[in-house]
Amino acid sequence: FTDCYQIGATPSPNDLPQSVYYIVPTSHKVIRVASDVRRPNGITLSADDKTLYINDWDGAYLLTYDVQPDGTLKNRKNFGKYTLKEETDHGLVSGADGLCIDSKGHTFATTPAGVQVFGAKGEHLADIEAPYDMPPQNCGFGGPDNSYLYVTGRGVVYRIHTLNAGIKSRGK
Repeated sequence: FTDCYQIGATPSPNDLPQSVYYIVPTSHKVIRVASDVRRPNGITLSADDKTLYINDWDGAYLLTYDVQPDGTLKNRKNFGKYTLKEETDHGLVSGADGLCIDSKGHTFATTPAGVQVFGAKGEHLADIEAPYDMPPQNCGFGGPDNSYLYVTGRGVVYRIHTLNAGIKSRGK
């Protein structure tokens, strides 16, 4: 899970610094697995559980890490470059929020630019504009064949039929 505490520069009210965490299934111990992401937000695993994708709200790239057998992470990579639209006092940021992945390895990241779609190798494929000028905040696949992308944002929910089904949630 991620903890990015997104209220400006105010310190987090909890004991966990802005990072990416893993809960060890056997002991329920929380361990920090990535502290090199400025404001981690949306997070999802690849279908084979070998790659972790992380949205960086404050960064220019969707990130990936190789997942190790013990749940730790290695080999951070800049996977896909966001279309930057969110202006802050220290420049343009992605504003990347929700994240999901389809069965072909395409990632869908919700940002102020819309739902940004990246190919399996990180190439930018498209920006899906949000209706009603409402920036999307989160996304997930559903529907009878799991081929509808559901997107939420600022009080609205909309769905988009996609070419590929989303990966099935593991619910572990």
